[in-house]
Amino acid sequence: MKKEEVDAHVRGVVDKLIEQMQENLGEWIAPWHNGFLEPKNAITHHLFSGMNATLLWASTLDNAFQSDEWATLKQWNTKKAKVKIRSKGTRLFRPIYAKKNNPSDEDYIIYLNLIRYSTLTK
Repeated sequence: MKKEEVDAHVRGVVDKLIEQMQENLGEWIAPWHNGFLEPKNAITHHLFSGMNATLLWASTLDNAFQSDEWATLKQWNTKKAKVKIRSKGTRLFRPIYAKKNNPSDEDYIIYLNLIRYSTLTK
């Protein structure tokens, strides 16, 4: 994934959050204080955190989704779930780590890849 594409995606998310706050100045409530459940992977039950949780909450608000379960198209297909044709998922960040040279070295992120997650209900 090109750095410019990741940067543009991050900028778009930040702009959207700022827009939401400005529209509801003095009234804006963060999604996690508004009754939204923590987004989780429908297959692994892993809870999303950080920027990815924020992206999924924003997508939930924008699209009036009712579910807190998210998965990639491939993961939904393993459950034989029906995903709407031509629907676009929410783009999340997946860190790509550098390989360790020896066991005492710590992994570090060398770049971020964008992958799409979707929910089944609207």
